Amino acid sequence: MRDPQDRNPQSQEMAAEFSQLFEQAFDQQRALWEQAARYSRDESLRFATLRLKRANQTLENVQGGNGFKILAQIQQAWLRDLVQDYTAQSVRCSEMLSRLAASAMVRAVDVGREAMDEGQEVLRQGREVAGENLDTMRQADAEMIRANHEAIHAGAESIAPPIQEYH
Repeated sequence: MRDPQDRNPQSQEMAAEFSQLFEQAFDQQRALWEQAARYSRDESLRFATLRLKRANQTLENVQGGNGFKILAQIQQAWLRDLVQDYTAQSVRCSEMLSRLAASAMVRAVDVGREAMDEGQEVLRQGREVAGENLDTMRQADAEMIRANHEAIHAGAESIAPPIQEYH
């Protein structure tokens, strides 16, 4: 038994075009996730390096500090820097995620627009093919009617006695 799609090359083309659009969308999503992963890795390394430098500075200050008041000031400075660093990191991550989301939205709109354009083109081609098929069916119908009329006329002539016999 033949596959129904074997009989309709247009449906195969449509399926291939839609498959290509989905493949592009998946590729764009993969690229977006790769970009997010690279950003997360780079930001994590940057933040860890920053915090290690601050911890080293704090340890150097502790070694040189005498007295409880100095140690309390060093701890307060370390806590202040910690809060500022985490706040700055949160803002940076939020901004990057917003840019990634905006980029993903633009890509999604572009893919949607391409899919709509492709779909309209496929519909246009489908209408053309349907029109061609309708014309072909009309021609075949007209030929069948003509052939039937000819057969009926030929059959009627062969059955009917010649008019001369009755005169």
